[in-house]
Formats: sequence, C-alpha cells, structure tokens
Amino acid sequence: MTRQQPKFLIDPKELKFSKLKPSHKLCIDCTDNNREDPQGVQHFINSRALKNQDAHLGTTYVVSYKRKTIGYVTIATSSINKNEIFQKARPTTRDGPIFPALIILELCIDKKLRKQSFGEYVLMWCNGLARVISEKAGCRYIVLFTKNTINFYSKHNYQLAEITNNNEFKLMYADLFPELKK
Repeated sequence: MTRQQPKFLIDPKELKFSKLKPSHKLCIDCTDNNREDPQGVQHFINSRALKNQDAHLGTTYVVSYKRKTIGYVTIATSSINKNEIFQKARPTTRDGPIFPALIILELCIDKKLRKQSFGEYVLMWCNGLARVISEKAGCRYIVLFTKNTINFYSKHNYQLAEITNNNEFKLMYADLFPELKK
C-alpha cells in the first residue's frame, strides 16, 4: 500500500489573479512530464495571449502565490449547445439551442507546483467569476477543451459533452447552478 503525500496547504489570501500585461515576465513551465506541451499552452502564453487580449478574444490572468508567478488562466465568453449537455441535466427553461457559458481557454500551473491544489483554486476562482458574470449578463455553464487532463476536471464536477467529435480535444462542461435542479 502506497502512502499518499499530504496535501499542500494554500493560504487563499496569498493567491492573486492579475490581468496579463506586457511587463509580466513569462516564467513558468507548462510542459508535461515528457517535456511536451500537448495543448500548446506555453506557445499561446508566449506569443498569442497579449494579442488575443488586445483583440478582446479572451483575458489572460497571471496567477501568483506569495508574489511568485505560479500559473496562467485565459477565459472568454462562449456558449454550449443544448445537445452537448446530458438531457437529464439540462435546464428546461430555455427554448433556444444554446446556453451561455464562460470558457476556460488556457489553464496552466507551473510544472514544479502541480498536485499541490493550485489548479483546484484556479477552477474555484473561475467558477466564482462565472457566477458574478451570471448575475450581470447570464451564464449557466463553464466549458473547456482538454486533451489529457480529463480526470482532473472530472474530479471537479466537469462532464464530457454528450456529443463529441473525433477531435483529440474533448469538450467538458460544468453547471454553475446544480442546486437549481433539486
């Protein structure tokens, strides 16, 4: 029987999210254990994030802990087709074919700091932001595409879309208001 390592305790007050600026030093490792970047996050952060932000195609936040950069998350508005949501789980109050959503375009925690709960906190922050947006403009879901982190997102109440194509990236979604189904 193997012993699990104790969870790293994070002080949420020390976790900060600031909008990416040209002056930020892009200094984290987004590669996997094989030194590969299968989702292209490192390339995006280094060459596209600021351009997309300037074009209002997504906002990238630098995630820092105790004043040290530990990751990035890029978010934008999106939608999800009702046919991609499991029929028993979708709201019945909308007549149209799409539901409003926030999309997590890129999420990366520095390779040296993974498995220490930082990713969980970033997801909680995204959920909170989506709930704030929902109060102002309507937003029911968070969506994302992932290639190799399906288990991580599944542990945090994300589901694979019911209709998927043969693309190597899989659409996942989380309902921001599961309590409304009770």
